[in-house]
Amino acid sequence: MPVALAYAEACGAGREQWRARWEQARAALRDPAATGDEAAQAPYRGLVRFEAADQAFFFGRTALIEHLITLVKAHRLVLVVGPSGCGKSSVLRAGLVPRLPTGSVRVMTPGAHPRLDSARAGDVVVVDQFEETFTLCQDPAECQAFIDTLVALTGDGSGTRVVLAVRADFLGRCAHLPELAEAVRDSTVLVGAMSTAELREAITKPASAAGLIVQRELTARILQDVTGQPGALPLMSHALLETWRRHTGKALTTAAYEAAGGIDGAVAHTAEQLYSALTDTQRQRLRHLLLRLVTPGQAGNADTRRHLGGGRGAAQGLARSQAGRDAGGSAAQSYGAQGTHASRPASGGRPARRVVRPGVRATAERPAPGPDLRASPRGQRGHLVPRRELRGHAHGRSTPAATHHRHHRRRDRR
Repeated sequence: MPVALAYAEACGAGREQWRARWEQARAALRDPAATGDEAAQAPYRGLVRFEAADQAFFFGRTALIEHLITLVKAHRLVLVVGPSGCGKSSVLRAGLVPRLPTGSVRVMTPGAHPRLDSARAGDVVVVDQFEETFTLCQDPAECQAFIDTLVALTGDGSGTRVVLAVRADFLGRCAHLPELAEAVRDSTVLVGAMSTAELREAITKPASAAGLIVQRELTARILQDVTGQPGALPLMSHALLETWRRHTGKALTTAAYEAAGGIDGAVAHTAEQLYSALTDTQRQRLRHLLLRLVTPGQAGNADTRRHLGGGRGAAQGLARSQAGRDAGGSAAQSYGAQGTHASRPASGGRPARRVVRPGVRATAERPAPGPDLRASPRGQRGHLVPRRELRGHAHGRSTPAATHHRHHRRRDRR
């Protein structure tokens, strides 16, 4: 590929355009078993969570799932707590729900207007991302009514079980609710980091389930890259998905992993491809979409995602603009959930970035309508520009994205 890119550049063609064509050609030559509907056949889920239908590819959390099942049988209300990016949603949806006894299970997220009809709750109610009760709902009475309904369900004669999943930095908000705190005193589960053995299962067993193998060297490399890195599971999953997309034969190799960008670069590589394929109008829409997908944290809490009425349709439209390139669509749709999970330094870890690893950098601006977003460190209004292009601008190299960035900075000053 380096020779081909150098030749293309010498002929006046764009390197990124020909790099994308090279990757498309490689994808077309991969194992025929990997063609067709990628979303249905890929053994890894990338940045999106595992669902109940993905149970066959969900590995690495057996002990935690068994513990959760035991608690749900013994207690009417269970609280699952863990930091962003630890895989709580996947554990509940692909691990716990499929293994619950036969009966009606309702999985929900609170959203901006949390409501639950107790008469139609079912045998088990799973409330994922319970922190939305505090971050998205603007009516305190509505929030309290929802919480009261959940607690009341576990005290009546219906036998309904309730499982709540909340981000660790919102545990204090739960503790300030006396009825809830008392109900989960003996039924709170902390979702911690996966052990080396669990990570190895999450890397190798999905491939085995799809009839593939992961090179031992690649397994060791990924373990080295993710061990001790908070919130790295979504990044690992995306890197594995992109490695799978580049595999040939029956093996996932280190070469394919490096071509995808590895843990640190796979999301950035996908975001770069998405951004470079968009028109100027689409780039403006994407910039506003990404900024509106984040609700800035208050009182020391980390940022959370924000639901938008038309957000999903906008993201899907951007995905369609790539002529079926699934990776870009998933990166855009998942940004709100994954893009800012380490916006503050984690204890014992290296300082995290404002936007975590995607190559498309969105610094904060004030979208309207919606809550204010924090200003970028240099005080200017933010624009959606690939970090690599911004670095080129900083070193005096003129690039299309850097020129686009300068144009909008001048326009904002006016």
